[in-house]
Amino acid sequence: MNDILSIGSAGLNTYRKTLETISSNIVNANTDGYVRRQTVLKGTGESNMLATAKPNSSGSGVEVESVGRATDTFLQKQMLTATAVNSQSQIIADSLAQLEKTTFSASNDLAAGLETFYNSMQDVANAPTALANRYGLINSGQKIADRFNATAKAVENGITSVDSAITSSLESINSLTTQLASLNVSISKNSGSSQKPNDLLDQRDSLLQKLSSLVGFTTDEKTNGTIDIYIGDSPTGLALVDTKGAHILGAQSDGPQLNIVLDPYSSAIPVNSINHGTVAGLMDYRQAANSLRNTIDRMAVGLTAILNKQHSEGIDLNGDDGTDLFSTDGVSIDASKTNQGSARIDLTIDANASTSGNTYTARFDEQTNLWTIKSNLGASVSGKDNLTLDGIHFNITGKPADGDTFFGQPMAHAASSMRFLITDPSQVASALPLYVTKNSS
Repeated sequence: MNDILSIGSAGLNTYRKTLETISSNIVNANTDGYVRRQTVLKGTGESNMLATAKPNSSGSGVEVESVGRATDTFLQKQMLTATAVNSQSQIIADSLAQLEKTTFSASNDLAAGLETFYNSMQDVANAPTALANRYGLINSGQKIADRFNATAKAVENGITSVDSAITSSLESINSLTTQLASLNVSISKNSGSSQKPNDLLDQRDSLLQKLSSLVGFTTDEKTNGTIDIYIGDSPTGLALVDTKGAHILGAQSDGPQLNIVLDPYSSAIPVNSINHGTVAGLMDYRQAANSLRNTIDRMAVGLTAILNKQHSEGIDLNGDDGTDLFSTDGVSIDASKTNQGSARIDLTIDANASTSGNTYTARFDEQTNLWTIKSNLGASVSGKDNLTLDGIHFNITGKPADGDTFFGQPMAHAASSMRFLITDPSQVASALPLYVTKNSS
């Protein structure tokens, strides 16, 4: 029976619950991940004072229908996207600033070093017999090699560091998605009534916020309160979390490249849609650093080839032809681990060689008894032993087996292995050869 007293009692209970919700909001104001609660009230229907009385449309009181979370789904998604974009921009800005600081410091300034080297060459040209000038050239040449070594090492250390950071970030992502998949199970079990599991939803949103700083993603919320999480800006992307649980991200090396893959321990799927978050920023930085490393290697190879060629055309104080000034021992191509023959390939590079940092593959065909060398840009050449492609000479020795393969980037590690070879000042070839012919008359 609903009477005035019972209606009043229901009202008091309802607003007591409302006050409890307000009190909870106050004490949890600084609780990480807590979302403010709000009570949803509803009327209890028509009044029916007596069993035999006609229902009264004035109503029979109020009750709490549910306690909800004061959140806006649209704004929350916008915030997650903004967090991911900001993390990406911040990480690449910080990383590039650090790379610039270490690579282009005063002690590693290649431009200043080259200027000093060329000035030393001019000093030798002006006074070729002065040993002090020759020693000055040797000293500046050694410093140029040292600067190339230091610059290459700084870039390489940056790439190694970012690879570790990417691996660590992927581990954090995997940990978060595993927790989110577990929460999906708990939320599904507690979503049978009109009262949603607010504490579980708070935990989920807190994890999503942490995840958004690492990688950009899209969510798709189901009717039972669970969510699927997809990499990228569309719910048609690769799933990080779905009804099957969490899917692991991993990194796989492919030569100088690092690829992000989904489910690396089963059927690895390449991930090409990471466009925001810390991981995206680190991958952008790695691409920039890798490009810089290739550029420095090409500079080292080009400088070595040109200066060695020019020096070989001169005569030293002993009357001998000029020898190489610089060496880049890192210029090489690697044999496949499955090769069965004893073939070996040594490289020499012309001064006018294409220093584009191409990748080359050399393969022997026993049926034709020929080697075929191809670049990743499509150029190719075939022959028996000494082949030239893009100004690079492939000098092949030994006995190959059918299918033996060599591959690599000949320019790779050129800067880190660069050395100045001359230590004796008399070996500096600063004079032109003089040829005397008999007068015909």
